[in-house]
Amino acid sequence: MAGIGDGWPDSWSAALERDGRVIFPLRRRAILENIGLLWLVVIVSQPLAYSERDSNVVRLIFVGLFVSYALGVTAWYCWRLATHYPALTIDELGIRVGRKKFLPWSEVGAVGLTRGWGPAQVLPILPKNPWGKELLVPRAAVRSVPALARWLEGLLKEKA
Repeated sequence: MAGIGDGWPDSWSAALERDGRVIFPLRRRAILENIGLLWLVVIVSQPLAYSERDSNVVRLIFVGLFVSYALGVTAWYCWRLATHYPALTIDELGIRVGRKKFLPWSEVGAVGLTRGWGPAQVLPILPKNPWGKELLVPRAAVRSVPALARWLEGLLKEKA
């Protein structure tokens, strides 16, 4: 089942008009791709870590820490998927990333340029206050970050 983040701006606009808000939960496919990529790195690094006969203690500690990190990230993502954690919420009041980071429309200065590549792609929402903290919308919220940027720019023009 495809979520709202796998849709396109027309469906986002319709949901905003109908419900007064659009909630973009984390996209299951994006999360599974991130977890798969992380574990691929773990699996590929294992033979390299044990390639020499003598067991280097530092190398074994590094491998243990890396596998522990991968387990922690996997558990964190699974918890977020199970609780339907909202990655992004757009409503009449403003833009919310996650559950706590919020920027009202009156304080949104601009929609920034897309940063990053592939799974690490993010869209910055820049505040009017030059010392304010920007909101970063992760690619895990939407399939097309550039389409979200154009849609948010249109909403920002309407709210101005």
